[in-house]
Amino acid sequence: MRRILGTFLQLIIIIMILYSCDSGDYVATVGDLEISRPEFIKALETRYSSKENYQDLSYESKREILNMLIDRSLKLNDAYNRNLDKDSVVVAEIRRYQERLMGSRYYEKHIIDQIITKENLNKYIENQKTEVNASHILITYSDVNPKIKRSKSEAKQLVDELLKKIENGAALDTLAVTYSDDPSAKKARGSLGWFTWGAMVTVFQEAVWRMEIGKITGPVETKYGYHIIKLDDRRENTQYSAPETVEELFYVKRKLMQAHGDSARVLWEQYREDITAKYNLTILKPEVMKLSALVTEKMNAGQLNLQSFTTEEKAATLAKWDGGSISLNTLIEHNSERTSRVLLNYKQVSILEADVKNVSIIKIVIEDAILEGLGEDEFVVAQTEKFRDDKLLQMIDDVAVDRNVIISDEEASQYYDENPRKFIKPAEIELREIYVKEKKLADEIIVKLLRGAQFNLLVQKYSEDKTTNTRDGYVGFRSSAARGAVSRHAFETGPGGKIGGPVKYRKGWVVYKTGEMREESIRRFKDVKNRAKSLLRRERLKQKRVEWKKELDEKYAVTVNEDMVRSI
Repeated sequence: MRRILGTFLQLIIIIMILYSCDSGDYVATVGDLEISRPEFIKALETRYSSKENYQDLSYESKREILNMLIDRSLKLNDAYNRNLDKDSVVVAEIRRYQERLMGSRYYEKHIIDQIITKENLNKYIENQKTEVNASHILITYSDVNPKIKRSKSEAKQLVDELLKKIENGAALDTLAVTYSDDPSAKKARGSLGWFTWGAMVTVFQEAVWRMEIGKITGPVETKYGYHIIKLDDRRENTQYSAPETVEELFYVKRKLMQAHGDSARVLWEQYREDITAKYNLTILKPEVMKLSALVTEKMNAGQLNLQSFTTEEKAATLAKWDGGSISLNTLIEHNSERTSRVLLNYKQVSILEADVKNVSIIKIVIEDAILEGLGEDEFVVAQTEKFRDDKLLQMIDDVAVDRNVIISDEEASQYYDENPRKFIKPAEIELREIYVKEKKLADEIIVKLLRGAQFNLLVQKYSEDKTTNTRDGYVGFRSSAARGAVSRHAFETGPGGKIGGPVKYRKGWVVYKTGEMREESIRRFKDVKNRAKSLLRRERLKQKRVEWKKELDEKYAVTVNEDMVRSI
């Protein structure tokens, strides 16, 4: 969502809309905001993900999507008009979010890109265009799986024997049922079904992708043991769409990194040391120890909270580097969502010192990322703008609607009096049950009851419901919808100690006995006051949103580029 800068520019755009043959690369202008063509297309892709293009999509369907974007833009206009984007809390949250994104991009550049080479990335993307169907026999050994008694050499010998059997005409699926250590082998007969590149460990999938359909290869050794593999089929992966944006590539790299966790940790630890040396990071240990002692003192006095620290205590420097420093204020901001717990931990010098170093490195990384231009990175800018807009939409809805709708007890009482049918307590029937798993037994119980057997004695002897069999099968009063088919049948049977069933219930059968009947009634206001408030507030909120939408429509001009909408 791009904001138009200035009234004069807005006027120029409106003139271009009205009089120019060149309509520009926008779909609509909404007040001071534009809805771009890419933004509109992305919204269409989200709704109609299976479509390759939208030429056969009706204009009405396109306008439905566009109208949603217009409504969003109207609200954003109002948020900017109320200066919510300048709210100190919002500004701080956006800044922290942007810093996290820059940190992620920095990590990607200096760690991920060193491990996931361009060649590996291109290989992943290319191989994703195909999916394969394969079968295998897994022969493992004790070093890999302690439950298996054979040694690695014995496993290799068994694999060689199985390969000879296959050469002599034995079917892989038959051998898989008998020999494979894959837990699914007996049921799936060794089949792995269809899968794409990335679903299997690297060695295994590389072997499969080199194979021809119908061929068998082995032994292929992985961390699970030895595999004999057969490629059953190969086809185009029609569900795959190659990454086109920086954002999509970012997530592909993250997925590939899952297999390189240890390498990434080692490389990052080394990089942390290098960057602290580069910026001459110094932890001021006397100040750290002083703060830790202060925390312990306040804790012992029962005064450990942010308010108990003076301005000077919060601002005291704990670490410094070329171009920056941190204090308790910095630590508090970094740990804003868990301040109380973190403060308590700071009584231990080692924990406080570790946090000082960690937060310092994070700050240094952000500074270095800014110097490298990552603040203007396409992915960082786009995601930060989205976060900002989502935050503003959340706030404007609260400011313009939610906080303006407050329901008093008197209003709730009046609503209760005017809408009694919304507070009906349905009729209920009293139930006792005998629950058994077999219908034949349930039928026998019915016969015994009809012959005069006592219900409570049969409950004790037969019922398998642990929650009711200690209460002589007593369930309590239930409405017709409260216990499925049992309560429906009970209402049909009627009150007064009548026997009914067996009724299918869950995984068994119920024989029931009815008791009293409570007629439908209106619940007392004191019992439903909160519900009355909730229902009335829901109605008022709906009304308020309609009124607000009308105000927005009147306040902010909307111009739609109809030709562009139709052409997409």
